[in-house]
Amino acid sequence: MLLSKILKGAGADLFGDAEITGISFRPGQVKRGDLFVCLRDGAEAERQCALALENGAAALLLSEKTDIDVPFAVADDVRYALAIASRNFFADPTRKLKIVTVVGTNGKSTTAYLIHELLARCGMRSALIGTMYSEFDGRRENTDMTTPDPPRLHALFADFAARGAEFVVMELSAHAIYYRKLAGVRAEVAVFTNLGRDHLDFFGDEEVYKRVKKSWFRFCNCKCAVVNADDDCGAELIAEGKVPIVSYGLDAPGDVFAVNCERTPRGTSFVVNVMDELIYADTRLFGKFNVSNCLAACSAARLLGASACGIEHALKDIAPPPGRYNVYSEGGVDYVIDFAHTPEGLENLLAEARQSANGDLICVFGCGGDRDRGKRAQMGAIAAKYADETIVTSDNPRFEDRRAIADDITAGIPPETRYSVILDREVAIRAAVMRAARGDVVVIAGKGDENYIDEMGVKTPYSDAATLKAALALLARRAG
Repeated sequence: MLLSKILKGAGADLFGDAEITGISFRPGQVKRGDLFVCLRDGAEAERQCALALENGAAALLLSEKTDIDVPFAVADDVRYALAIASRNFFADPTRKLKIVTVVGTNGKSTTAYLIHELLARCGMRSALIGTMYSEFDGRRENTDMTTPDPPRLHALFADFAARGAEFVVMELSAHAIYYRKLAGVRAEVAVFTNLGRDHLDFFGDEEVYKRVKKSWFRFCNCKCAVVNADDDCGAELIAEGKVPIVSYGLDAPGDVFAVNCERTPRGTSFVVNVMDELIYADTRLFGKFNVSNCLAACSAARLLGASACGIEHALKDIAPPPGRYNVYSEGGVDYVIDFAHTPEGLENLLAEARQSANGDLICVFGCGGDRDRGKRAQMGAIAAKYADETIVTSDNPRFEDRRAIADDITAGIPPETRYSVILDREVAIRAAVMRAARGDVVVIAGKGDENYIDEMGVKTPYSDAATLKAALALLARRAG
């Protein structure tokens, strides 16, 4: 495809033309015939462009003119241009799809998963893109980030459309909104779950983070929205009314709400009123937060054409998503693995686990390195508030020292409470298993279904579930 055609509507000035066979913004991954999109300035831009050309780039897209003798284009907003170019290169596959975006601090993965499962089980051709994986028609692939970058994202859209998908349900992160990864894409339905503390290492303060999240809910980005009325930021979106909104809530009045919530041996049952249609929900999901996620999912699925009857039948069989309140029971002890990695997420998780503990609640968790330090002490205090014993461990230290991260966490734990620091996550989980007694609940938080530990630039294969199962097997051998 010609560069001039790829950049149509991208807000770029063209200097020369070339046949383009791919798009890349990582110079080391450029292939012959690619358009290289440079996201850097100055000397670093020169270095990256030189490497890209060495690898065979046919043209460049950058933020300022260059004297390199190759076709190039200049855009004031290169990230916007990247998104539009990616859309055009794949002939705008979203024209054949209905896109559903899920925005929020907590619950994005579960809500997106539930919407996808509801649509698919109601006979609607749905694909999923999110933190856990991308999936369509039984084919599942790992993803390396919550919202893929535009070239990969539109490649997925094109693949799904070619294979007959009608809907794509996707998580939309604050970073993706900020970097305009979905520029040129308009969602059929946009869901807002909640706003909590996260990513302040990048956004600087909570107000900026909130503004970025809210900025997606405009008529140019989505046709209508499903918004959590229980959340303060959600209430602001409803009051501002920049798009047509269906509200949902457990406490605040909403168009969609739940009554008669009861914990059952297999999960939670409740009755959903979806705009005056009743759905009797008998789910395999635990926790008030998951009832809220179900309300969001039922609202979106109904707006997209799933029947109330179909939703009711589908809810009965949907398993919890991988790494989201997954319960393993052994020897009278419940072990819960969950992705909770924010203060709000950890509090919701531990409050729910506290209800099911007939004995002690033991919490194993850590915080990621090179991220918001301010939440660490908060999460330490939350763990101490709910757990009888806290084991502070590591969780993707990245380029920080494990001990320094643990010290930040324990600064929030009152000295009179029971806690220990075990920096090796496998050893920490094994210690929790060995200490647990019948009636106890052990919560292992922070990683969910992540399959690695990220430290010093190396991702080492790792799994909380596999580590837990190995610890339980060791316990069984010792007991036998």
